[in-house]
Amino acid sequence: MRLLISVVLFISILFSSLLVLANDCPKATPIFQGDTATCDGVILSEVKVKEYLNLKMEGKTIQEKLDLEKLIREREMKVCKTKLRAAESRISHKENPPWWQTAKFSRWLGFVGGVVVSAVAVLTFQ
Repeated sequence: MRLLISVVLFISILFSSLLVLANDCPKATPIFQGDTATCDGVILSEVKVKEYLNLKMEGKTIQEKLDLEKLIREREMKVCKTKLRAAESRISHKENPPWWQTAKFSRWLGFVGGVVVSAVAVLTFQ
């Protein structure tokens, strides 16, 4: 019995929604104040319709700006990735400089040179 009631209820809901759809207006028809509507639907004033259309157009332009900005950022990202790969390949393929061009050698050379110059100055002026 419950199953039968459920099936009948489901079928009645299904057909009632079809009947509501059949009463909708196939096209937008203007209705003036005081007139009765010939079909179901939302009645808006001309000002509200214009506002809606303006907002819809503004939404499209904002979406176009967003798409353009996304494209620009994707291209910038691609350029940055290319530069990063190039820098990584330069770093990985970079050879060690000869020992006389290293910073360690330059520091020791400066230290030894300073000691030699100081020693020469002390011995010269005595």
